[in-house]
Amino acid sequence: MAILNDVKQALGIFYSETNKDTEISNIIAGAKAFLLKGGWPSADLAANAETPEAKQAIIIYAKMAINTDP
Repeated sequence: MAILNDVKQALGIFYSETNKDTEISNIIAGAKAFLLKGGWPSADLAANAETPEAKQAIIIYAKMAINTDP
């Protein structure tokens, strides 16, 4: 759950709503899948144990996903 809070904070979302949390969780899952396919070590992306570099990559992915959402 920590990565969800980190991503929400980076996106400027300071509230909890089930639908929004689900949307962001799906974006995080997509980011992790993208990074794994790109060769990122799976240990760096383990739930609640993401490395700082992995967190930053996920945040960048989430910002891109939110900013390009029609």
